[in-house]
This record gives sequence, structure tokens and C-alpha cells, in this order.
Amino acid sequence: DLRRAQQRHRRRTDYESATGGGQAESALKDGGVYQAATDADEFDRHLVQYARQYGKGCAINLAIVPGRSRLVAVDADTADEVAAFVAAVGLADATPTVRSPGQIDSDGTTWAHSDGGHWWFVLPEGVELPERPQTMNAEGGYAVTWGRGKYVLIPPSVRPEGPYVLAGTVEPLPATLGTLILDHITARTERAARTRERITSGDLDAVQRWGAEITWDDILAPTQWVNTGTTYSGCGCDLWTAPGLHASERSAV
Repeated sequence: DLRRAQQRHRRRTDYESATGGGQAESALKDGGVYQAATDADEFDRHLVQYARQYGKGCAINLAIVPGRSRLVAVDADTADEVAAFVAAVGLADATPTVRSPGQIDSDGTTWAHSDGGHWWFVLPEGVELPERPQTMNAEGGYAVTWGRGKYVLIPPSVRPEGPYVLAGTVEPLPATLGTLILDHITARTERAARTRERITSGDLDAVQRWGAEITWDDILAPTQWVNTGTTYSGCGCDLWTAPGLHASERSAV
């Protein structure tokens, strides 16, 4: 983290003001979206400082926070996920904006996923997407991200398996994808409304009422578990990541 202490404090304050605080302290205290520069000159200064500190030939990983840039990112990790996304949205051209390097499994030889990529889209003027959820896992396995609390790697970022490579262009958000996102948000909102209705109906006993009123955010807020902002398409449940580093953010549903 190349920022001065004052810059880190200002970025944390800005993020908490924009998202309502929540788990920012525990989930993002080590950087992540807090490091997202919103000023091009500031970003250039970081790059110059990085090159001086680590050498001009040193690899660098960069990422974009979709929600701060009015962007939507789709991540399809395998050929099957790519096919599912292209079919669901009706893309005429399946070329991704960025080809991702894939990931080799823990045995060091088996590909956990490959032949995938990222598609980047611009939100239409006047269209705003809510902060929660920030992402969705769609049928077919691909993921869609639009939140201010998530980031997605871009070229020239590199993994041990290889680099992220620019392959296509950033396009306007397809209406079909916008509909999928809004349907997902609507279904989640309706589930929450049904839960509130059950709580106020008076038909629940004490244990059932506690189960309906308490959330996993309430239970896990004091811990280092992180609500990813992603929902599992099978039940609409939040995905959580356990403390520590993980190949996947999905530790619990």
C-alpha cells in the first residue's frame, strides 16, 4: 500500500459514507477497494512510485471497482460458463473484454478452470443499481458484479498461471443482462418482504421469531467472516468468506 496515512484515512471515510459502513473495518482493513484511486493524477503518482520502489520490469496487478465507474463485470471461468452467459444474454459475439488466465488446482497440475474471461459493460445514463446485493451468481455458473465494495482484475495483472489479456472492448449494458440483474434484485427484495410479513404475522413462536429476525450479518459482524455481497442462485442466500486467504470466496452459504 503506497498511500500516505492521510490518504488511507480519507479513502476509508469516503467508502464508509458511500456504503453505510457495515463490515468495512473487518472486511477491508488491509486494502482492497480502499485503495481504489478516483483521481487519474493520484493513480499516475502511485504507478511512478511503484516503479521506483520495485523496478520498472516488476509485474503489477490492477483492478477496477465496477460500482464507482458505472460498470458491470461478468466473470465466466470455463467454456461451459461462457456458453451459458452468451446464450442467456444473446450476445452475437462471444469475445470477452479480457481473457483471464484460469486457475490450476492445489495439486499443481489440474486446471480448476480455464478458457474463461471477463466482459465489461457500461450502465446506461439514469440507471442505478442498488448496493446490496453487489453481485449475483447466475444459472450456468457465471458471476455478475456491479457493486462499490467489489473489484475485478484487469490487464496487465498476472497470476501464476499467466496474465490477464485485453481481447475485446467495453460495450453498453445489454438490455437482457440488465433484466436478469433487476429480476434477481426483485426476487431478493420479495423474499425479504415475505420474511418481514412472517415476523409481524404473530404466527411464529419465540424460536421461530428469533430465527426470522436475526441475520447472519448480526451473528458474524463481530468476527472476521466477510459477507461477499454475492448471493447463491439456488436459494438467494448470501455467500460468506472465512478468515484467511482462500482460492474461492465461497466458504459458507
